Amino acid sequence: MKRNIVTLVIVCMLFSGCGVSLTESGSSMQLSKEIFEEKSESSGENLDEIGIDEIEDNWPESIRYSAEGVYANPLITTIEIKQPLKLSISCMTARGNLRLKIVDKDSKEVYFDKENPEGDYTVEIDDGGIYQILFYAEYHVGSVEITPLQE
Repeated sequence: MKRNIVTLVIVCMLFSGCGVSLTESGSSMQLSKEIFEEKSESSGENLDEIGIDEIEDNWPESIRYSAEGVYANPLITTIEIKQPLKLSISCMTARGNLRLKIVDKDSKEVYFDKENPEGDYTVEIDDGGIYQILFYAEYHVGSVEITPLQE
């Protein structure tokens, strides 16, 4: 009988999270993070397919990212650049953290990599090709706009 009670207590603890409790907002935040991570690990999905609307992709005119508490590890969008050009990047952060990277998808060369970018930047892209823009965010509130510079 005593062994059955001990077993029952252990099973109850396992199902209740071993006595660990989260506040409602903390559990919601954790759940959102887990759902996003599961979706982002899936291969071949683009942002529209997984329902992420923080990025407005109007390339070749612009890429706009607007966040109100985004957690991303990372959000990724892909652009095609047909010839060498310069990109104008404008960044603003009100809260949280952001790391922004621009990477050549084929060669993995990093053209831009900034932690908490703030202000305006110019980036020269040497060759045409497919490039990925990665937004690593920790509850980031702010914006990024990337546009090609006209020469």
